[in-house]
Amino acid sequence: MRAPRPSAPSVSESVELGYLSGSPTSGTLSSSFSAANAELFVDMEQGGRSLVHAERIAYVAFHRGASEQRPSLGDGATQRLRISAGGSDFDVHVRRDSTKSTLGFRAVPVDDSSPFREIFFYAHGVMDMVAVVERGERHPSHAGARGRTAGLAAS
Repeated sequence: MRAPRPSAPSVSESVELGYLSGSPTSGTLSSSFSAANAELFVDMEQGGRSLVHAERIAYVAFHRGASEQRPSLGDGATQRLRISAGGSDFDVHVRRDSTKSTLGFRAVPVDDSSPFREIFFYAHGVMDMVAVVERGERHPSHAGARGRTAGLAAS
């Protein structure tokens, strides 16, 4: 049996928005998410509804439900990346061809204990992107970094 593929999240989806400024905030989508939308309507956790312009967002992280499985990235080659965006670092799996998009790409957290089911990274919000190889060494991704380099330290 195949794991479910990532799909467009529905309305009332709990998310974390990572802003370019480096300050994340949590809320609930008030409209269906589409990366092509220039704006998102979000019911903020601290109260009130906000219209958030996509150009201010580095990533949208979709919270995992209690019994939700990690989605599959589908058929095709995947790679593990360490991504710096919105003031946070993420260890994720992505489809190799997806990071070339000028709009952005979806990723799935490596860590099973991550509170996120999947993350959409806007291309303009990715500050650094490093491929992680099997032996734990880090090499620059073929996709390259967008924007300024955050200078991730090897671990």
